[in-house]
Amino acid sequence: MASVVSTICSRSGVSAFALFATKTHGLSDRSVGLLYSMLMLPFALLMYPASRMGDRFPRGGLLGVATLLYGVSISSLAIAPKDLLSVSMIVAGVASSFMYGTVLCYAATLVPAESRGRMMALVNTAGALGMLLGPMCGGIMVAIGRGGPDPLSAYRNVFLFAGLGATGNGGVIREQLQRQHMQDRGQPAGVVGELDDMHAIGGLDLGVAVGEDVELAAAGAHFL
Repeated sequence: MASVVSTICSRSGVSAFALFATKTHGLSDRSVGLLYSMLMLPFALLMYPASRMGDRFPRGGLLGVATLLYGVSISSLAIAPKDLLSVSMIVAGVASSFMYGTVLCYAATLVPAESRGRMMALVNTAGALGMLLGPMCGGIMVAIGRGGPDPLSAYRNVFLFAGLGATGNGGVIREQLQRQHMQDRGQPAGVVGELDDMHAIGGLDLGVAVGEDVELAAAGAHFL
């Protein structure tokens, strides 16, 4: 459920961007397409390096920083001048690659080998469902807000909702995954991040998880 919420938040903002950029900044279809490519290219190109970093550095820290950067960059679309829209989109793309890459690392280590196929299927199913519902939620929010004195404020509210929602929900997911890691290893619940640090130093096997653990890992399914 948390993964669906995260993807809904992120996709609602991304899907509303094309109309907002055209109406607010007077951008052509070509310019809007280039801005979208600035989001998607870093996401695609950095996915593998981000996953490799998730094997070498504390995953909780990577996920936390990436989620914060993504939320700030998406929210900034509401107020960024035309010349800085490309910066917001690039930062969002880079952050997305680290978010999803880190989630894939979690998915590969939270479950035993025989359950990894199901885990990957759950991650992608949650993301696909969020991508379906995200544009619908964004459209509903815009339709409701159009009656105000400034119709464009409805789009800005979508960006703020997307950024804040993705950041807040990402923080919850991070804490859930870290606590589950520590429970699997028999660690005290208050030792936040210790398992990630040990993994980064020694490449420890993070153990196995079944049932509820699969659901928790799927909760990290990402935003794009």
